[in-house]
Amino acid sequence: MGSLYRIPDARCQIPDARLNDPETSCQFRLNRLSNIPDTNTGYQVHDVVQLEDRANACHPASGIRHQGSGTKMFNFRFGRRLAMAEESYDFPPFRPPSEANSLLLRVTRGCPWNRCAFCPMYKHIKFEKRPVHAVKQDIDTARAYTGGNIETVFIADSDSLIIKTEEMCQIVGHLHSTFPSLTRVTSYARALTLKRKPIESLRKIRSAGLTRLHIGLETGSAQLLERIKKGAGPETMIRGCSKAREAGFEVSLYVLLGIGGESSWQEHALETARVLN
Repeated sequence: MGSLYRIPDARCQIPDARLNDPETSCQFRLNRLSNIPDTNTGYQVHDVVQLEDRANACHPASGIRHQGSGTKMFNFRFGRRLAMAEESYDFPPFRPPSEANSLLLRVTRGCPWNRCAFCPMYKHIKFEKRPVHAVKQDIDTARAYTGGNIETVFIADSDSLIIKTEEMCQIVGHLHSTFPSLTRVTSYARALTLKRKPIESLRKIRSAGLTRLHIGLETGSAQLLERIKKGAGPETMIRGCSKAREAGFEVSLYVLLGIGGESSWQEHALETARVLN
């Protein structure tokens, strides 16, 4: 969920007891839709908050809405409860560092592979493809919430290009029609998915307005990729990323520094350079 916040901002009119309740051991955690300035107040949109009930005993009279076993939600915006549509917005749990200022849009939940030895990100999430109508509803909610002044969007979770090409084109098209100011739409993608997807499909998605793909290379070493259970070898990485570039995407690759340890650092460095080149 990220760091704990006490939210000292006076604009958020929440009693101290709800910020840190000693009787229930409840603490608020901040979960941001975006940090784009609110169009009505000029303040930062930073106050969509999830309440984690560590003792599973939050008071039912507190107005907190149940959101699964052991976790309850109390969403507010500058002292008011959010509308039901805002409360139902499906927040992605992760994003790349470069997408800190982007609107976060969840198209899939979890990871279709989910076996990488180094990655705990989605281990507790069953992989699901969200219905297109639900994603479009979140887009419409985001417009109402932000006022429509959005320049960049990140599509989550880990491999959203695994959905049908037509569905992705519909979603990206709706993003651009809803937010005419968009300059960049990005997504995580697996190299194996890109390798398997026809180049014509990738070009359609690029033409619809998806501009950049974030891909976890981790290492170019075949031995290390097998050891960390990446589910793709060096040649798959090369082929998948090359197809993405051929289709017109910007490609952002991630490398795990030190994944080779002391014994395989040279192989990690040289083979990663080979794959990147």
